[in-house]
Parts: sequence; C-alpha cells; structure tokens
Amino acid sequence: MQYQWIWLKKIGAPVGVCLDSGGVNPPIFVAKFYTPWGMHTDRERTNIMSQAIEVNAATFDNEVSNCKTPVLVDFWAGWCMPCKMLAPTIDEIAADFSGKVKVVKIDVDSNQALASKFAVRGIPTLLIINEGREVDRIVGVQPKAAIAAKLNELLGA
Repeated sequence: MQYQWIWLKKIGAPVGVCLDSGGVNPPIFVAKFYTPWGMHTDRERTNIMSQAIEVNAATFDNEVSNCKTPVLVDFWAGWCMPCKMLAPTIDEIAADFSGKVKVVKIDVDSNQALASKFAVRGIPTLLIINEGREVDRIVGVQPKAAIAAKLNELLGA
C-alpha cells in the first residue's frame, strides 16, 4: 500500500493519499484522502469498477421498467456528499446480489425528468422496483444491512 502526504491548497491542510486495493482480487484501487477531519474516498478521481449500471432517460425502460428481476435504483449527484458516502455500499450491494437484483444509478442532474417522475425530493434516494413498479423507498444514507434486509425481504430470503 502506497502512502504519501501532500498539501492540498483547496482546503489548506496536509492530506495523506493512499492507494488501497481493498484486499480483493482483481484489485480495485481507491484513492483515500486522510485529512484532519477524517478519511474521504474520492470516487470521481479514480477509475473504480462498479457493477451498478449507469442509467438515463433513454435506457430506463430497457434496464428498469422491463426488467424481470427486482431493481435497486440509486438516485445520486456528483456534488452530494451523502451520495458519495453511500456509493461504496451500493457497489457492495451490487456485488452481493449479483444475478438476483439489478443495481442501477441515475444522476439526478442529468436526468431531472426521471427524478421528477419518481418524486425524488432528496438524495440519495434508493428505490426498489419490482415488475415495473416501486415497492419500497429508502431516503438518505443507510447501512448496508438495512438495504440488504429490504432486498432479502422482497426476494423471500
């Protein structure tokens, strides 16, 4: 694991930068920034493999509405810190429920019509859609166990 301190002008403080493979094979490298206020993961500046599918208005019907399996829809935005906090959890859920639940992400800034259609008032918002209709909604950052419990309930596991 490589670790290096840098001075970040934007916040005027020393920041430790670490590339972490997460102990998985194949490695998924995540840049972690250690600041005096805690550790932050900058997902936008790293190339992270995710099993969650990016969806927009043009692909929504094919990927979500017509899907035969349940779909977890993550409404998020790049500027939203709670969305960034939830992103690794969404990636873990996508990996854990691979083949049982499809996980998709919708950027609300680029897809305002979809956000409006589902009355998304705050982000992050997670919708669980089964057979083309919303069956559950989770608003805000939730632990992985809470999200997994709702999905397992739907799957009857």
